[in-house]
Amino acid sequence: MRVVPSLMADALAGSAPDGRMVFHAFYDGRLASVDPLPAGDWSVKWSARSRTVVRGEGSLVAGDDVGSLSPWGLSDSLSAAGSMVSMVVHCGGESLDLGRFTVVANKPDEALHRAHNRWVLSGASVGVTLAELSKLIQDDEFISAESPPSGATVISEIGRLLTGRVGVIIDPAIVDQTLPPMVHPENRLEAVYALVDMVGDARFTGDGQFEVYAPATTPQFTVRGGDMGDLVRVEREQGRDNFYNFVVSTGKDGSGNELKAYSRIVTGPLRDGGPFGRRVYRHNAVANTQKGVQADADTTLARLQRDSTVEIPFECTPSTLIYAEAGDYGQVLYPALDGSEYPLGGRLIEASLSGGAAGFNPGRGVLAVRVQDVEAVAQQVAMSRRNP
Repeated sequence: MRVVPSLMADALAGSAPDGRMVFHAFYDGRLASVDPLPAGDWSVKWSARSRTVVRGEGSLVAGDDVGSLSPWGLSDSLSAAGSMVSMVVHCGGESLDLGRFTVVANKPDEALHRAHNRWVLSGASVGVTLAELSKLIQDDEFISAESPPSGATVISEIGRLLTGRVGVIIDPAIVDQTLPPMVHPENRLEAVYALVDMVGDARFTGDGQFEVYAPATTPQFTVRGGDMGDLVRVEREQGRDNFYNFVVSTGKDGSGNELKAYSRIVTGPLRDGGPFGRRVYRHNAVANTQKGVQADADTTLARLQRDSTVEIPFECTPSTLIYAEAGDYGQVLYPALDGSEYPLGGRLIEASLSGGAAGFNPGRGVLAVRVQDVEAVAQQVAMSRRNP
């Protein structure tokens, strides 16, 4: 969760907050202008999906009536060769950094007409595509194979791989561990996130630092409906690709002979042989005995069941997603036709904000809620339908 200044928090809690997003351009560490970019429509989305590496992206359209912003050279303030844009919320007389982004593309749109025997600019704008600073780390691949030095820990190795690139912040709740002998993936950012997965999660702070944090397991924010609530709209989304019900684990014994073990779901809607059918997940076990490979299959299936989720997309007042960050744990009080509210808690895997010159649009988020929790609500809903 972001720490919101008190006056801003009071203003965001009001019925008509005066919030607006302000953008500044930087090049080579220097502010391009003390004046903010004249931004029109803009949007930003952060992701905490495990398969997403560059987890923040955005766009804006900057007005350019005199043609001073439209980039030509690679060292211009909105060029795609190293320019940065900061994104800051202003509300209640206070400000809050939401992120630093690198410009990955620009597209000037200039309208000219002929007057007095010369070309005159009628109006212009610059469309800018942005990516979180992790894009710079992703592009900075290893030149040759990299391995942690002897005695390295997860945290020391993250620091080593990011030295001179971004600042690193470590949550005090993180429990460090010594690394075994290993070779990193070729991509630096993939290597960093592989290390992060061993101890927690990571995201970029508003001032552009890489924060390794311990994910929360209880709600840090709640979105609810009603006249005084934050909820605008809520949906549900199921995907077959989120579910597995059969695990095949493979290992080798001391003589190199293959060992194979299976584990499957035998009860419930996802049971093997039921209406869902069979969806196989394959896993390489480090065990070298049949008993050990079987234990690996059972453990892997238990983990897949625990991690299987249903996505709950929702719209809310923008203030919710000024406080909450992708990766936070939250809950939506899901309204039902019988007047009940069902709490659905999970990890915020997407958080999106957008707006324009007039202010903010509603925020959009996606919670990943465990299948078991959704099934529990399904049983309550079914009961209320039978006994209206």
